[in-house]
Amino acid sequence: MTDTFAKFVRVALVSAIALVGFLMALVLVVSTAVAVGIFYVIAKLRGKPFLASTYWNSMSKGGLNGGFKFRSSRPEQAHATATAQPTGSPGKLRVKRADIIDVEARDVP
Repeated sequence: MTDTFAKFVRVALVSAIALVGFLMALVLVVSTAVAVGIFYVIAKLRGKPFLASTYWNSMSKGGLNGGFKFRSSRPEQAHATATAQPTGSPGKLRVKRADIIDVEARDVP
């Protein structure tokens, strides 16, 4: 009798975890559909076609200040140091490629 009860509890726990995972996946799918719908409506209001490949290419090139692929369009900012004062929030400070150096670390006894 206790073995049957233990199996029932085990099945109930696995089923509950599976249900939670299913609900999380459902929330992800619905939120993605809403986001794509918003992009579609904005594109229609602007009179442009909404193509996922166009959006992906613009974001991979640093569109909307996204990602780490920020490149300055002004030459005088190309070699600015990372210690420069940020113009906005602390998250606005970006490290330029010229500031990345090779660092070698070693243990000192």
